[in-house]
Amino acid sequence: MEIEAIKLLKPEIIVKVYDKNGKLVKEVKQEAKCFVRNFPETLYGMLSREAINIRTPDGTMHNLPITYPHQLYKDAASETHCFESRHLDSKADADDDSYGILVGTGTTTPTNEDYTLESKIPQGTGDNQLDHEPVEVSDVTEDTVNNIAYFDISRVFYNLGSIDLNVNEVALYVRTRVYIKNYLDTPMDFDHKYLIIRDVLASTVTVPAGGTLTVTYRLKAGLPFVSNFMKWLRALMGSINTGATAQDGSSITIRGNAPLVCRDVSRRYTGPALPMDAKAGEGDDSYGVLVGSGSDAEAITGYALASKIGEADMHHYAVEGGEIESLTDKWSLRIIRDFVNVSGVDKTVAELGLATWQRYYMKDYTAVTYDVNNKALVFRRVISPVTVTPSQVLRVTIIISIPK
Repeated sequence: MEIEAIKLLKPEIIVKVYDKNGKLVKEVKQEAKCFVRNFPETLYGMLSREAINIRTPDGTMHNLPITYPHQLYKDAASETHCFESRHLDSKADADDDSYGILVGTGTTTPTNEDYTLESKIPQGTGDNQLDHEPVEVSDVTEDTVNNIAYFDISRVFYNLGSIDLNVNEVALYVRTRVYIKNYLDTPMDFDHKYLIIRDVLASTVTVPAGGTLTVTYRLKAGLPFVSNFMKWLRALMGSINTGATAQDGSSITIRGNAPLVCRDVSRRYTGPALPMDAKAGEGDDSYGVLVGSGSDAEAITGYALASKIGEADMHHYAVEGGEIESLTDKWSLRIIRDFVNVSGVDKTVAELGLATWQRYYMKDYTAVTYDVNNKALVFRRVISPVTVTPSQVLRVTIIISIPK
């Protein structure tokens, strides 16, 4: 059984230009060309724990795992241990033109294999430069009428030069950084900034001398994703702790990345670093691919299966990572799990779910620096009922589609 998640909706771009007196002189709204390969690679790496291929702006391809599922322990003399975990972080500071929303003068048609702006406009206060303000990330909005959840990533640019400046292309770059160190062991140490969206505007936008440019990417998802999915992305991309709802209806806080902490102590635990994991082990019915018998209508505000079938009735095998498949109009990320009916009676499966896990941990004998342990449903699909007879195996493949 293969179930395809309704693909992530194409982001919307909103561009506004103001003159030196603060008057709005132009506003452009258009659908984004959409994500380049780096985005589905990153999402797949987080969900599956698999190594991925990321191309940085200099054209270099990096093959690396971006999560760390293990825990290191050392009981030795006082030595440094460090922990940092950032994934899809877009919240660049002021004057930082290495990531976040960036703009350029290039006009080459975007492709899904792009890895950099064609001609980036650099940070600065002179001619042909823009002064970059900090990236801002909004709260998640739940549109219950259209069953869509979305949030905005925005950045303001000032033209402090003496001449007008034309902008033709906009882009979103993110930072992924994992650093795990425990005494002499450093199993993870990388820091990459890379493109995930690039677009050429429908027409040139001219920012007058003394004027202001505001660029917003609105990221959206609809059913069968639930709003927890967008809240999870908002937490990571905005480096902002974000409230969500656990499967029991309780409130949880998705950690907005884990900034660098180093301590010099003995008896220390470091890791794991799992920002959004779906790879549940055998017998674990708390997350990963899940099944249920309920048929309640899907809703963007949903947070649990209507009637989950647990391990006692359907044995849950370990989630398999699947693969990324590149199709003409989308990438497909496959997440697979087998179930066997051990209840002795027929079981009806009428709904499928995907729940993810966030786990960060760093502890020494005097303090717990990080102890994040969140699980929440991010996807629910009601299906035509399927009868699973005793001892029968059911294979479920959930396909997350990301449009090109």
